[in-house]
Amino acid sequence: MAGKRNNGKFIVLEGVDNCGKTTQAGRLAASLKRQGYEVLPVREPGGTKVSEKIRRILLSRESNIDARTEVFLYLAARAQVTAEKIAPALATGKIVIADRYHLSTYAYQIGGRRMPAEVVKAADHFARHAIRPDITFILDITPAESRKRMTLAGKKPDRIEKEKSAFFARIRQYYRLATRTEKNTILLSGRGNPDALAAEIEMKTLELFKGQ
Repeated sequence: MAGKRNNGKFIVLEGVDNCGKTTQAGRLAASLKRQGYEVLPVREPGGTKVSEKIRRILLSRESNIDARTEVFLYLAARAQVTAEKIAPALATGKIVIADRYHLSTYAYQIGGRRMPAEVVKAADHFARHAIRPDITFILDITPAESRKRMTLAGKKPDRIEKEKSAFFARIRQYYRLATRTEKNTILLSGRGNPDALAAEIEMKTLELFKGQ
């Protein structure tokens, strides 16, 4: 079946760790593919050979990384996946579904690490080639819920996940404020029924394609 064209759309799922964004990104990609759309799923950091190597450095519990270094490593991974995968896919009319993008840097590095906003945002704008998502879904859960889910899953925390609750509280606050300041950003509860959440995300995504 030939893929449907809709002039390229960029959908991003965001939120604190263990909010369910990876699961929902996968469900959305699978559903759109079944409907005949050409879909490219990517994750951040990662998505290319170079970006995946950077991901391993960033998330390794053995890595001792300065906060400034962390910013540039995330942006380097983003620059590579944007140039190699995201921009070409959008140019050919594909739907790109990303598990994290620029708001993660804003929330984690500006909100969580308290890095200077003007410096981070300027560098990020350059790294992502000025590309912006058409819609960003932020799945909202508390830091306590995040840790509970990680414990129930028997997951060993990575370098970021082992940070203190106050760090994640600042991240959550930044995400919630972003829904007021960032265009085309939607805050959704990550604690509800996963099927209902998937249906809502898909409905709002398909609204982007109307009239094309």
